[in-house]
Amino acid sequence: MHSSKIISEKITKMAAFFVVAAFSVFSAFWAISSFPAGNHESYVGVTARQMLKTGNWAVPIYNGQPRLNKTPLNYWLVALGAKINGGVNNFVLRLPSAALAVISAMAIFYFVSERLGFRIATLSSLIWSGNYCYMIYSHTGRPEMVLTAFVTIAMLSFYSAIETQSRKNQICYMLIFWASFTLSMYAKGPAPLPLIFPALFFYFAVFRKWSLIPKILPFIGTILFLLAFIPWPVAVFLKCPNAVEVWKREYLDRAAGEYAPGSKPFYYYFKVMFAYIPPFSAFIPLALFTPFYKIWDEKRGAMTYLWLWFLAGIVVMSFCGGKREHYILPMMPAMAILTGIILDDMLFINKAYTKKFSAIFLSSHVFVFIAGAIAAAVWLLRENHVAKFLLLYAVAIITVFIIATVIFFVLDKKIQAAACFFAGLCVVAIFWPFMENIKPQERYSVRDFAYNITAISDSRDIVAYCKIEPSLIYYFGRDVNIESDPNRIYELYAAGSGIIAADEQFKRLKADNRFSLVVSNFKEDSGLFMKIQ
Repeated sequence: MHSSKIISEKITKMAAFFVVAAFSVFSAFWAISSFPAGNHESYVGVTARQMLKTGNWAVPIYNGQPRLNKTPLNYWLVALGAKINGGVNNFVLRLPSAALAVISAMAIFYFVSERLGFRIATLSSLIWSGNYCYMIYSHTGRPEMVLTAFVTIAMLSFYSAIETQSRKNQICYMLIFWASFTLSMYAKGPAPLPLIFPALFFYFAVFRKWSLIPKILPFIGTILFLLAFIPWPVAVFLKCPNAVEVWKREYLDRAAGEYAPGSKPFYYYFKVMFAYIPPFSAFIPLALFTPFYKIWDEKRGAMTYLWLWFLAGIVVMSFCGGKREHYILPMMPAMAILTGIILDDMLFINKAYTKKFSAIFLSSHVFVFIAGAIAAAVWLLRENHVAKFLLLYAVAIITVFIIATVIFFVLDKKIQAAACFFAGLCVVAIFWPFMENIKPQERYSVRDFAYNITAISDSRDIVAYCKIEPSLIYYFGRDVNIESDPNRIYELYAAGSGIIAADEQFKRLKADNRFSLVVSNFKEDSGLFMKIQ
């Protein structure tokens, strides 16, 4: 009987593992190439393409100029994928983000299962891979998800290291921590410094675990980090002495609010965190109070660690002068795990939350989801959306899953209820690319304009008489020199070069009868001027 129970548990754990793996892969990779590349991810694609062309992997080059404001890991990963694939395309551009998103979900499953049990691990991984920010940032070529994955692995491995009783395991976990920290610095340094170390400091201070510091390999780890990371900035500095000034502006001046400050208030991230984790946003207030309840018993230490990881990062980033919403993405896995612990209690244990409270709290979500489905249906019926009927079909399917979730919950079949809920999220993941394409002509206008330029210009030189969008350079496939002198522009045009102009410059050249407009974009505010031979 005992052996059959062990076998049953192993089968259940294997099934949970495969469910988490399948769901996280599906959520990260579905329709990954369906959107045109945006400007920020186009910087990555163009720079990676240049690395392959020149063989210079040390100094990132974008459109003929060093691009030193970002660390190089994302460029390297995309360039490596392009080398295998034979070129850069949207799939290759976004592959690192999608793959690292899946790895982050599996890391949550592994480490949380080890400390809090596989049921909480399963819920936490599904919550992380089923929320808004996971779906969005796994589908972009920007470095945010790569950074988030390595910060997540670093934070989880560190907690396992300080909790394990085995010195051998402790060393292994700390080596994973230092390796992940190094890779996170390569992904988007120096962001990991305020994202990781304030939380660790406060954890040691709260629990008075200063005696553990010698066991976390502080000297060996730091040396290994320096040996692995320092060669890149040194190599860049030797080739580009102005790199120090660029890094000062990008990192120190931006943090102080002296460079690209924006106008975000101190509490900005306390609003963003709710917008980042739908449909689980309502769990955030509950999670913020979890460390103060003794009823959590043995889970309280882990929850306090996760709470510090989440809140310390947000508070530290709130003091940053140049706020951007994606800066708090690496803290969201901590909230996903806290949500998983709370949801596990509501569904299966009812120790911290009574059955009545859990039923009211979860049923309120159902009413919100149904209201949202009705609102979406009404909006789609009123709008002339290109995929109106397909999306109405999706709304109907999602509503069915919501109703099935309620029925199973009422019948006290909690596992089936959870399965129906996450199946509904799969339907959302399938159809959200169609929802995004509200104005497809506008979204694809830069790509189509670039393709038209490529077809018309053949092998002629192309010069921009304006600030050119990175996505145009990405789809055009070649560097585009920028020239601001109107006399020089005419000389280049007369010599046979194509001239790209936008906005006021476009109007100026279009009104000048010396220039011939051969193609314009969808909005007709940009165009290519060129002599037809």
